Amino acid sequence: PKGKPEARYGLGPVARKLGELLKKEVKLAPDCIGPEVEKMTAAMVPGDIILLENLRFHKEEEKNDPAFAQNLARLAEVYINDAFAVSHRAHASVETITTLFPEPAAGFLMKEELLYLNKVMEDPARPLVAIIGGAKVSGKLEVLKNLILRVDKMIIGGGMAFTFLKSKGLNVGKSLVEDELIDTAREVLTTAEKRGVKVYL
Repeated sequence: PKGKPEARYGLGPVARKLGELLKKEVKLAPDCIGPEVEKMTAAMVPGDIILLENLRFHKEEEKNDPAFAQNLARLAEVYINDAFAVSHRAHASVETITTLFPEPAAGFLMKEELLYLNKVMEDPARPLVAIIGGAKVSGKLEVLKNLILRVDKMIIGGGMAFTFLKSKGLNVGKSLVEDELIDTAREVLTTAEKRGVKVYL
């Protein structure tokens, strides 16, 4: 939604589905911060469930704004992150908010993902193949550099593949490319070649 409300990205359908799965009423807050939401959460009794509206309706979320994180933190006593797939992002609800709780914790899914990842990294079955995707290389650069030292094969897909393809001198037309990371992509591919790691783009 790019920092502003868009009805198609509203969480109404999520609240309804969550209610079906839990067999309980799930109230959807009109926003994720603000006096009305604070009033709703203050009136909660044990067993109540409130789903906050889409955080990305506020540009401050992706800007990792401390005031926005503070407004979110006002709504809770405990912080649990169970969103492994976005935990690398420096967003207000992922990074800054953790500094506002005495004991931020990982959820069950996060724990399971981390245990599995640790097993893969420490004692993997061979051959080990990593599949990496997404729009940008920049968000996964350290992961790529680390994995290339551990895997036997790597598949790079999604938008980030174009930066690697361009680093090999291929024409990618108007596809999304992070030109400032072409040299870095080339280094990753060179490291892979030296280590005998086959990279598929």
